[in-house]
Amino acid sequence: MVGLPNRAARCGICRRHKIKCDLLRPACSRCKRLNLSCEYPDLQRGQIFVNRNLKNPRVKAIDILSTTTSEKKKLKTPENIYPISVVTTLGGYPEKQNVSIPHSPNPETLNRIQLLSTFIDLYLPKTQDPAVPGQSPATWINCLGNIATSNNTFDISLKALCLTQLGLWHHDSALVKESHRLYGSALRGLREEVSHRKLDAPKATLATIIILSTYELFSGSSERSQGWVSHARGGSHILRVLDPSIASSPVGRLLCPRIRIIGIFESFRSRKTALLTGLHVQSPTEAEISDLYCHLQDLMIQIPPILETFDTLTITTIDQATLRTVLAQLLQRCTTLHAQLLAWCEVLREHVPSQLYSSHPSIAHNPADEPGSHTFPLAFHFLTLSIAQLFLLYWSSLIVLYRTMQDVSLRLAQPLPFPSPGKFSLSPPSAPSGQEHSCDDDLDFEHSFSFPSTNNIATLAGKICQSFEYCYQSTNGTLGVQSTVFPRWVATEFYASRPKYHRELKWCDEVQNMTAEGARFDVRVAKFGDMGEFRI
Repeated sequence: MVGLPNRAARCGICRRHKIKCDLLRPACSRCKRLNLSCEYPDLQRGQIFVNRNLKNPRVKAIDILSTTTSEKKKLKTPENIYPISVVTTLGGYPEKQNVSIPHSPNPETLNRIQLLSTFIDLYLPKTQDPAVPGQSPATWINCLGNIATSNNTFDISLKALCLTQLGLWHHDSALVKESHRLYGSALRGLREEVSHRKLDAPKATLATIIILSTYELFSGSSERSQGWVSHARGGSHILRVLDPSIASSPVGRLLCPRIRIIGIFESFRSRKTALLTGLHVQSPTEAEISDLYCHLQDLMIQIPPILETFDTLTITTIDQATLRTVLAQLLQRCTTLHAQLLAWCEVLREHVPSQLYSSHPSIAHNPADEPGSHTFPLAFHFLTLSIAQLFLLYWSSLIVLYRTMQDVSLRLAQPLPFPSPGKFSLSPPSAPSGQEHSCDDDLDFEHSFSFPSTNNIATLAGKICQSFEYCYQSTNGTLGVQSTVFPRWVATEFYASRPKYHRELKWCDEVQNMTAEGARFDVRVAKFGDMGEFRI
């Protein structure tokens, strides 16, 4: 046995400078002191031993070194490296645990992975357990690391979103300004891509639309930005013309629900159904009850057609008999949908048997509150942010549905025949002011009346407002802030339509000026109503 000692006996940097090296790992003392990346080539670690026997009596150490070097070079060639998915360890949120990040020697891909990790760390909650069955509003993040593409627009859009998140979170105006420049570049690239008859990278294009629409919610670039609306319309158009095989692929199953909910939000805002064409069948689970988020989308998507039909009746001259027939049909659709929403809530309670949310005295200060008093003395605390998001969408849908039923009843000029299940109490549970109590029983409130009165709707709007303190907690990331955009718009529009709720309206207008320990009300997010004309 012949041993070949380590010829360098130094790390790469010390060897080049011809100085002594203590060979400490992972960095020698000199490199550690100078904050240098210590170089220890694999071929020079330890010693290389050569075994000579009857079959290879003349083998030399240099032969072993040459063979080892060629094998290392072969392993480092890109065509011999296969993507290996690893699980990120950025927190306990389900999306953080499922994001697949491939190893790649490509510097551009590595840069994207670093950006994605930074974005996930700011965007998603720190801890989330247990998870709600099925997808969540943030499930689309799971596939961003696995989109194999050389699409430069996708990378630029991801960088823009990451920089604006960092800038807003740390109040760095330079980063926010740079993100605006990158957003403009990504937007130009996206327009060029969608102008082609066939998309070169449809998955990357879908992801880019989602990223840029999310950027619009945090950009604050203008008071009445149409960017978010444009992305909603563009995403809806692409889903209509997209190859079904793309939509049904693993990546498509994660991206399409996000595009779909964006289109649903815009349809609520515009009271038009043009964006919903082809989206009724885009649910990746085909409306399976087990996927609570996608099934809730299937229910929400039924509301804009009711709004559009009612608006058409208000500007169309038809005879009274036909009008009453159509209004009665609308009312029946509303009652059927209401029953389906209540059933959805019951399924949620069955899937998550523990207490879904509770209330406690609010610690946040709103400038609209008078000294020594709170417009909303109690605030909700949810089991997880994903549950809070589901309830916010659920309550928002009920408010829009109930207001529509009131409008239909007014046109019919008769009491509203709204059937009650009859097995729940006739009033919501109450507790002494300032005392903590369980809100699981409050879930029964939506069942408790025979017709949707203004007070009933006000209670739902109050629940939305009581949820903001939880959503704005720093531990919920910027996703928690984003989750309030659509529900806040729904609650604000209701309060604005009723003068008696002027105090609650002022409270909603001052949400972003609130303060609370451990909360990030200073993270600015767009107002949904500022994105165009609206009415509910």
